Amino acid sequence: MEKIFEWLKANKFIAIGAAALLFLAPKLLRKPRRRRRTTKTAAAPYRRRARVSIRRRNKPARRSAGGKKPKKAWQVKGSLAARRHMARIRKMRG
Repeated sequence: MEKIFEWLKANKFIAIGAAALLFLAPKLLRKPRRRRRTTKTAAAPYRRRARVSIRRRNKPARRSAGGKKPKKAWQVKGSLAARRHMARIRKMRG
């Protein structure tokens, strides 16, 4: 141990360089991480459609109390369906 300490005292610059290399080597050898750009799309997760029974298929569409048809999902301002609908229109326009 004494010989090592004597050598370190005699060769201070080499010792400092070796110590710095030991600390910096793992950081220098690491590959740079790629950051993914987040996109603000209205993509939905995949969902499997449930089967609709025959009885339910043949029922007429329900109407709201006022006699008006209820709004479709994409007609509701700011909804996820509306954003998807608009995104599809923009995509088709080019």
